[in-house]
Formats: sequence, structure tokens, C-alpha cells
Amino acid sequence: MGFSEQRSRIAGIDSIDADAEPNSDADHDKVRVEAIMESRPLSLGAETRLDEAVDTLVQHSLTGLPVVDPLNRKVVGFLSQKDCLPRLHELQDWSISRGAPLKVADVMSRHIQSLELEQSVEDVYKLFLDEWYHVYPVVDADGALIGTVSREQILAFFSKKDQMVSE
Repeated sequence: MGFSEQRSRIAGIDSIDADAEPNSDADHDKVRVEAIMESRPLSLGAETRLDEAVDTLVQHSLTGLPVVDPLNRKVVGFLSQKDCLPRLHELQDWSISRGAPLKVADVMSRHIQSLELEQSVEDVYKLFLDEWYHVYPVVDADGALIGTVSREQILAFFSKKDQMVSE
């Protein structure tokens, strides 16, 4: 798999269900998160070293990742680029810091706003307008990670919708 194919898979662009896309503006509130989410999301563990987590974010050009409990996949936090920035000086040479290297749990956000499969794409679009988040985890009824939705996926969805309407 080439980089652009891998990036598309990670971004979830290939997970958009063309059959589920609306044909009119009145229908777009019926399309659910499940139709556009990345169903094989990357995630981190709370005990992952922060330098390794930053490498993952950079390698995959991601703005953030959900942090999950390895036993049950429940979302316990979210690590964003913004969470990492204040600690960059510590990451450059963690071996001379005061002991053990920083872990994801040391800097992740614990306030998590997540999505459910039944939510409409229109509602998620409004969330992106109102909030500063770049990515939302999608969770099942037990709070376990089952996907993610990014700004990029919302843009791709509405861009593809507009192309279908103009044809």
C-alpha cells in the first residue's frame, strides 16, 4: 500500500458509503456517522511513551488519536498535537529528565467528547463548527472505540455530495 493509499485509509476517505450519500439537502440529515467514519482507527494506550505517540502522529499526519484501555477498548482520553506541544522540550532528551519518560497519560485530555453511530452527519458537521476538535472518537454503547470522524471526512462527504448534485 502506497503512502497516499495508506493516508486515505487512515483518514477514512475510502470508508465513505456512496450509496448512503444524500441526493438533496433535505436528505443529508439522514446520513449517519457510520457511513463516513474510519472503521479501523488508530489509537494509543495510556502507557505509551509520549515520544512514540508523537512519532505516530507525525508519521501518519494526524492531529490527534483516541487513547483506549487495552483490555476493553474503552476511550479513556485523547492525545492531540496541542497536548504534546508544551512538552516538546522534555521529549528532545527525556533521558536526562527527572526519571522515567513521559507517558501519554501524563498529557492526554481526559475530557472526551465522542460520537455515536446513530448521530447524523449534519449534527457532526455542526459540532465541528462549534468546537475546536479536529477528530472525534466514535464509541459503542459501552464506550468502546469503534471509529473516528475527522474534519477531513466531513469535508470529503460534503464535497462528494456537491459533486453528485452538480452532475
